[in-house]
Amino acid sequence: MLASLNWIALLVSTIVGLGSYLFFVNYIKFLPQNGGGENPRNILPQFIAFIILAFVLYLLMIKSDNHSCMADGLKFGFLLGIGIIFPVFYLSGSKRNMDFNTIAKEAGLYILIITIMGAVSGALN
Repeated sequence: MLASLNWIALLVSTIVGLGSYLFFVNYIKFLPQNGGGENPRNILPQFIAFIILAFVLYLLMIKSDNHSCMADGLKFGFLLGIGIIFPVFYLSGSKRNMDFNTIAKEAGLYILIITIMGAVSGALN
């Protein structure tokens, strides 16, 4: 299965995902975690986290035969975000007594990023 990976698509998806994350966190004002930008020391761990995210997303897309075009990547990334990210954020946020709007904004950010990463992976396949 690793032989069928498109490593360029994986790298581009990682860079686009990290770039989208940094853009949204630093420049979009309605996000709850927007506290003046990201610490530059966090870039390497964030890059590694996005490599892992892109790798798992791409492997799941290959395994489900859902990686032939950008539309497939969009669908897969969105459904993965809605099906996994939102419930995880909701459960952890409700445990920390966060209100639903804050949970929805934080989860929406990551759903959007995974959808973008899925679209890039599907388009470059």
